[in-house]
Amino acid sequence: MILVGEVKEFSPARGGHKLIVKHMPGFVFLLDESLHRRLQTRFETKMALWSADEASHLVAIATFGLTPAVLAVIEEMAIMVVAENWVPYESAYEKKLVDALARTRERSMKGLRYNLPLDRPTATAILQTQPRPVGLHNVPPSSDGTYEETLSELIASRPEFDSWIWRTADSEMPTLPGQQDGGPVI
Repeated sequence: MILVGEVKEFSPARGGHKLIVKHMPGFVFLLDESLHRRLQTRFETKMALWSADEASHLVAIATFGLTPAVLAVIEEMAIMVVAENWVPYESAYEKKLVDALARTRERSMKGLRYNLPLDRPTATAILQTQPRPVGLHNVPPSSDGTYEETLSELIASRPEFDSWIWRTADSEMPTLPGQQDGGPVI
């Protein structure tokens, strides 16, 4: 079977851990120690982001089976951290941008990384302003010259978009395009 739901909590159990889904508080999903350890390793950043922000949600998708005793045992699982408005984010900087976009009256689309590595640039979101859309890019503090070069190539490959860049190590988030002073759009 498949589970998609908001995580309320993970807690220790006698033979591993249990997952409580927010809208199914009376139904326990069991995770063996090995799966729980893999989740902690693979999704360490997402778990930390969820723990750091009370307004965020943690969404789980899992496959599970029922034992003869009708206990739900999770076989495989992935998680995604989302902001208060249910938009996914990958870092505290991206969360700040997602929150700012939620406060604007402009329409935007949030990009998802899927299987791209974190060291590969992608547009965090597309602000659908007129007359041209704007690709919004967060440059992480750990980025290097290769990241900047790849970002420049990405921007050049999409000439139909303007670009807004926040170099998170250098400054606070610039004003979004279409706001008071417009921020750095190239």
